[in-house]
Amino acid sequence: MNPLPSYNNWLYDFCAVNPQRLISAGMISPFEIDEAVAETRRAEMELGFRGISSRPNPVNIAIGTIRIMSRSGEQVDQAILFRELLLAREDQ
Repeated sequence: MNPLPSYNNWLYDFCAVNPQRLISAGMISPFEIDEAVAETRRAEMELGFRGISSRPNPVNIAIGTIRIMSRSGEQVDQAILFRELLLAREDQ
């Protein structure tokens, strides 16, 4: 079960208190690419987030996965931040 949609819902409610001062950047999981792409789109279109963050460590995430997730952000005009991306590897 992916807890991040629930976290993003909570973040939306938290920032709704003062949207002029609180800007949201949701979280996505690098474990399930289809879910990450869907959550990226939902974060932009339904929640109005301005960006997305993902923390891939300690996942040995493939560069191709990063490209897919980056393209999903580009499609909805969102910045995507991959924090601590130390273990990225080329696709095999």
